[in-house]
Amino acid sequence: SIEAIDNEPLGVDMVAIVAPNPARTYANLSVLNLPDTIAINSITIYDSVGRLQGSYRPQDILTDTETYQAPIFTLQNGIYYIAVEMSGGEPKNVQIQLVIGN
Repeated sequence: SIEAIDNEPLGVDMVAIVAPNPARTYANLSVLNLPDTIAINSITIYDSVGRLQGSYRPQDILTDTETYQAPIFTLQNGIYYIAVEMSGGEPKNVQIQLVIGN
C-alpha cells in the first residue's frame, strides 16, 4: 500500500491509503482521520503523462466499509495517479501514486 499524509492546515493527520498496490482490477482507497468538516468531492485517475483515465463521484464507488473502490481493470500496466479532491473550508487535493500490473 501507499500512504499520503496531510497535516496542514487542520492540525490533523489525514491519511490516504491505496491497497493493494500494485493493483489489478480495483484500486481501494481509504481516507483515515477525515474530519467531519471535510468532504470528498471526486476521485480521479490520471496516467503518468497527466491524461484523464477515470473520474468518479465518491458516492458511486463507496463500499460499505468506508473504502472507495475505483475500477482499473481496463487500464494498461503502468504508473497512474489518484487525485482526491476535498472541500470544506479551503479546497484540498491529495495525489497518490498507483502501480497497475496485470
